[in-house]
Amino acid sequence: MADSPRPNGGQVFGLSKRAVFGALGLVGILVLLGVGIAIGRGPVPELRESAREARLAEAAALERAGSLENRLQGEQALTLLYRALLDVDARNFGTANERVRTSAVRLGEMDPAALDLDPEELETIRADLSTFDIRVAEDLAVQRDRLTALAERLNNLLGETR
Repeated sequence: MADSPRPNGGQVFGLSKRAVFGALGLVGILVLLGVGIAIGRGPVPELRESAREARLAEAAALERAGSLENRLQGEQALTLLYRALLDVDARNFGTANERVRTSAVRLGEMDPAALDLDPEELETIRADLSTFDIRVAEDLAVQRDRLTALAERLNNLLGETR
């Protein structure tokens, strides 16, 4: 009886061993897939929240950078006017006129809304600077006073947001 065949003939639950191992392997793969999906979905809400916060921070930083850029334009324009005053005193009229023109250009590059400035006042100052022309004269007091008044107006306008 040593050579008698097994009653199952290498079968488990009426199926061949290969079919049982294949089915168990498929079930194992499906279980691992389910676990992977569950683990993968876990951090997604936190990552989405982090991404949303990063987008908000970026928008705030860009807004702040734009505001600072506008502030810088205004401060550069004011500095150029003060330097033009020094040039008038030194009788460097060409340099003084160049600085006044550059100051007007800087003011034209500003966005008054970014600094909550009065756009009409800013445009008035810019227009006055665009047409301002320092001429050689024996008495420069009138031109110097007019340039000083424009610088003071710009300083007062920018001072509102300092």
